[in-house]
Amino acid sequence: MRNAAIECLLDSITDTPGGNLKSALYCFLCCLADVIGNILSFLSSTSGRQQDIFPSDLTELTDEELIARLARVPRLESQSDCRDANPVLHISPLLIAKEAQEYCSSLPDSPEANALDLVFKDTTIPLRSVNPPPGAPPGPVTKSGPRECECPPIFGPVRSARGPFTAYSDLAAYFNSRWKITMDTSGVPEDHPKRKEQFDDSQPLVLTHLDLSPSNIILGNDGRLWLIDWAWAGFYPPWFEYVAMKDQSRNENVVGFEDMSWEAFVPFICGPYFKQEAWLREVAQILCYVK
Repeated sequence: MRNAAIECLLDSITDTPGGNLKSALYCFLCCLADVIGNILSFLSSTSGRQQDIFPSDLTELTDEELIARLARVPRLESQSDCRDANPVLHISPLLIAKEAQEYCSSLPDSPEANALDLVFKDTTIPLRSVNPPPGAPPGPVTKSGPRECECPPIFGPVRSARGPFTAYSDLAAYFNSRWKITMDTSGVPEDHPKRKEQFDDSQPLVLTHLDLSPSNIILGNDGRLWLIDWAWAGFYPPWFEYVAMKDQSRNENVVGFEDMSWEAFVPFICGPYFKQEAWLREVAQILCYVK
């Protein structure tokens, strides 16, 4: 988040006459939060920090034993009852899971399960420091080639237009082509500087969750936090996390309550990507209709 905050701070000062006060303030506060977080992390590490991520305690169970356990485990209450979300199950002391909303038995592997494998193998926090293996395509985490992307807050509701993308450059080209259509349909002159704006692929792909909301963050009785619902997770630019979370934060059916403070925290959680969000918002209408 620190690099994004510094970059945003410089942009807010140089891009507009006098600077964007809101952007500059958020970026300063993000940098300050990073400094405080690093200090607290250092102090906690010297005092014997508790392990953040634990291995699965269900590895030794057979399929039959796991199915039998699922039938009797307690279900946790969700704050977003109006979301029609699938139930959250407390499967074991070290595992909370949400029933998959979509599953196709013909697929050779599950992107959601692959994303969780990466999380359990890499104990680095935050998530967006987990990079894809060499040659991995953008989109869902797979072991069998590129897949169609599954995040409507980013790609819009038209499923046939969400890939698959074989390379980062393909993902950028997809959005840049939509940007050109946006400029054409809006009647922007060919020589206008706005036409030169491009999809931001300046940062490498990282593992993103893309559905961070209170309904997917569970607080355990022991104070431990659980992050669930990895169905949209994949390798994307870091700013996708910000845009997706900001979009979700404005939907009361997703968040589960109406509270502006949650939206205000998004830049601190994901980094302040104001320019990228504004760019994607302009393309959003085209994403809804162009296949």
